[in-house]
Amino acid sequence: MRPERMLHYRIFFIICFFLIVHSGASGSPGSLEEWLIPMPREISAGNGFLEYRQGRIICNDIIDPEVYPVVKSVQSVFQELGHFYPFSAIEATGEIPVIRMQIDSNADIRPQGYRLNIDRQSVLLVSRDKPGLFYGVQTLKQIVAYASANGRLPVVRITDWPDFERRGVLLDVNKDQVPTMETFR
Repeated sequence: MRPERMLHYRIFFIICFFLIVHSGASGSPGSLEEWLIPMPREISAGNGFLEYRQGRIICNDIIDPEVYPVVKSVQSVFQELGHFYPFSAIEATGEIPVIRMQIDSNADIRPQGYRLNIDRQSVLLVSRDKPGLFYGVQTLKQIVAYASANGRLPVVRITDWPDFERRGVLLDVNKDQVPTMETFR
């Protein structure tokens, strides 16, 4: 490998290292917009926080074997914050769920997209399809991680969808050596 190319790689990895160290050591999480990866297409922060209360997670599609683990992961994330929410496929008469997750094929949402609304009373996640539900949950998990410093979820509205149906990351190592994990660290 040419020395100047090797220097470029070293500089790139040093910058990545400092960014990772800086983001983990800052103590305060910064703004929610800085925290979410990838950045949602539409995000509107409100005033206040979700007020935790007793309740359940409702997801009509929970009997689907692809949806169940996604709902279970939401339950686990909130349990880490100290809030246990049982889940069910149906709600009781007059019940206002703490978290409602639903797949609505008629929703005005792009494929693999979702709408996430956290207000003072509840969390609502609506997607058009199963991948959208999955990606919405990933965003919700990031918000919970962001909020873990103070234990409160901010009021926010998010709408997001992908540019491409198939996503990925390409690391082209065709002409150079494959980096080891130690190199990345």
